Amino acid sequence: MLAGSFMALVGFVVRRGSDEAASTTQRIIEFLKSEGHDAVLVSSPSDIVEEMSFIVSNGGDGTVIHTARMVVERGVDVPIFPVNSGRLGFLAEVDASEALSEVKKILDGFFQVKLFNVLEAFVNGEHVGFAVNEVVLSGGYGKLLKCKLILDGCPVASVRADKVIVSSPLGSTAYNLSAGGSIIHPNLKAISISFVAQFYGPRVPPMVLPAETEVLLYNAGEEPAYVIADGQLLDERGEVCAGQSLRVISSSRSFKLISTKLGFYDRLSKKLLNNSKLT
Repeated sequence: MLAGSFMALVGFVVRRGSDEAASTTQRIIEFLKSEGHDAVLVSSPSDIVEEMSFIVSNGGDGTVIHTARMVVERGVDVPIFPVNSGRLGFLAEVDASEALSEVKKILDGFFQVKLFNVLEAFVNGEHVGFAVNEVVLSGGYGKLLKCKLILDGCPVASVRADKVIVSSPLGSTAYNLSAGGSIIHPNLKAISISFVAQFYGPRVPPMVLPAETEVLLYNAGEEPAYVIADGQLLDERGEVCAGQSLRVISSSRSFKLISTKLGFYDRLSKKLLNNSKLT
């Protein structure tokens, strides 16, 4: 893709407060400029342009999600290269110490690109936001969420829980996993549902469903519920009053991640499951 190209324009999203991320970024930028390429720091969606060859997301998984959200908001087809300068960095297969050599690989055309679709959220038919990882319906502070789960128009279950999580495959290893949901391979087109702290009585198991599934969460309680997208509480539009519904679908909007090294199973074993000594 980039091999033999004239000049690469590379964007950088850098985790704030991380000396490692800052120093790694500086080394990469110095190398790029010495090779006749150009680099620019990205702090908002408006900083991203179609002419960018790729964007280096240097931080942790949160930085990757933040970068992906900016790319989707901007509506451009610029791939993201995740570099881990944080703790876990599951989405980033490359640590900061290896970043420069892997950027050289990308410039030489040795890399793969994976496409990921985001989730769209609607409250009573009004679009209220999107999510890279997950859309969550939460009860109010200290309040139990009471809702009906409706899939493709078919009532499936009544739920009493703190929260309901609707996750993308990429987000399946985040909040969804901590709530007991299944890990979904990123090559699969799917959508998952999991539950946080279900109340006593019949419990609804976690579900993995086709990506085309329409998930409807009807607020059957007397208190308002609230929509959280990628860990961020939405504004007043994200309030789901009694008798209203949250609708979540897999979107046609997407972003791309660059891979140069580890496969999904390697990252799963070494980073998420801590099996670095397996042979």
